[in-house]
Formats: sequence, structure tokens, C-alpha cells
Amino acid sequence: MIYSIKNNFILHLFFYLSLTIGFTTILEGSDFHLILITDLNAKRIELGMKKDLAKIQKVMRTIAKSTGLSLKEKIFVGKKTDPQEIFAYLRSLSVNADDVVLFYFSGHGFRTDQNPANLWPILAFEKAHVGIQFEEIATFLQKKQARLTLMFADCCNNFITTKKHAKPKDKILLKGVGKHLKQGYTKLFLKSHGTLIVASAKPGDYSYTNNLEGSLYTTALIMALKETIKLPFEQIKWSTIIESAKSKLAKVVLQSQVQQHPIENNDIIEN
Repeated sequence: MIYSIKNNFILHLFFYLSLTIGFTTILEGSDFHLILITDLNAKRIELGMKKDLAKIQKVMRTIAKSTGLSLKEKIFVGKKTDPQEIFAYLRSLSVNADDVVLFYFSGHGFRTDQNPANLWPILAFEKAHVGIQFEEIATFLQKKQARLTLMFADCCNNFITTKKHAKPKDKILLKGVGKHLKQGYTKLFLKSHGTLIVASAKPGDYSYTNNLEGSLYTTALIMALKETIKLPFEQIKWSTIIESAKSKLAKVVLQSQVQQHPIENNDIIEN
């Protein structure tokens, strides 16, 4: 559904798609479809969004080089963060059975009381004054039946309010990747199949950002990814990354005396 965020966020039906997931084995020369959306129109957090985009883009390009996957990068920022253009691109996206798809959104988010059972946030597009259910995008991309589908939404998941978005004082400092790039990223991106869907905040939580370092969850996720690939081979797993990111985030928000709890749906099978 698309939700209008004009006139007290009056709701409007957009569309609904059925869920299917396809699994298969990896072949040489597979594509890595990278879809990055950072809403630089998001008020009060614009600088943090720029940091998020730069960091995610850098690490994903490193992953493509390390794994031999052919990077197919599409970035939506500024005026390009139009939901109609985004869905037009997603509809036209041609995905083979051995490809990897990674979707990442950073911006404002919210929820309504229309469907309290739905744990996932609504992604807010401030310039267009609409919101799109994260679950609908996940459903749409899973229908493409890539070997590995990764979905991340770093945004608030709180009920609509006039409260301003807080900015914790603490910073998370990024560490270097070090060795084992090829081995670690190959296991994560070439020897795994399934779907991972992550939102940076559970229902009712805000998602916090820092204009010096970017969004706290995104920073924690990248740190967890870089540290996990240094572990012994058998410990390099997506589940390890997600739990490590939660732990890192928990330490920062505890110091800031705020609440933020990520949620995930992990169906990845790792060889």
C-alpha cells in the first residue's frame, strides 16, 4: 500500500503482490543487483543519509570485487526518490535464478494502526508525500526468485507523531576490514541462498541517526559485516552478522538512554 503523508497521512491503496521464493545453485558470472535508496529530503537527518549511502555503496562495491559478482547498481537519491520511478525500476528488473539482490533504504519511516499485526515499517518518501510498506517491496523482490535476496530498511517504525527525531550524542567508529575479504564474502554471497529481511526498529521504536557517522544501525551492520568475515570460516554466517549488529547497536543506544530494537526474518540457508 502507498500511504499519503499529507493531510494526517490519509491512506490510499497502491497494490498487493503474492509471495514466492525461489532457490537454486550459484553459477559463474551471476549478477549482484544493488538497489540503494536514501531519502535526502528527509528533514533533520539529511547529512546522516549521505553518510549511509557512501558507506553502504563502498562496502558493496568491495563485495562485488571480492566475489566476482557482476555489480548492477541502481541508486535513488534526491529527486530520484520517487516511488513511481522506484517501482517502475523494480518491475523492469531482470533477475536470473543465480543472482543476488540487495535492497537498502535509509530515511524516515512510520507505522499506522490500520494493520497492527504487520511488524514492518512504512518507508516515507517526503518529497512525494507518500509511504510504502516495506513488506510490499520485500514481497515484490522475492517474486523475482533470486538465489539470495537481502532487504534492509534503516528507518523509524513508530506510530505517526509530531515528536522530533532524536539524535543520540554517541558515535560509532568504523574499523578496517583487514584480511579474508575474498573467503568471507564468497561464503556470504556465493554459498548462501534464501531471503533476509531486516528493519532497524521494531514496532513503536524510533531509529536513530548521527549526522557525523550516519544511521546507528547501518553503522553497526557494516561493522558487524567487516568483523564477521575475519572469523573462522565456519562462523561466517548471516545470522552471526545480524546478532553482532544488534549487540553493537544495543551498546550505543543504552549509553544514549533510548530504545531501538531491530527485527528480522532470516530464511537464509548457508552451506
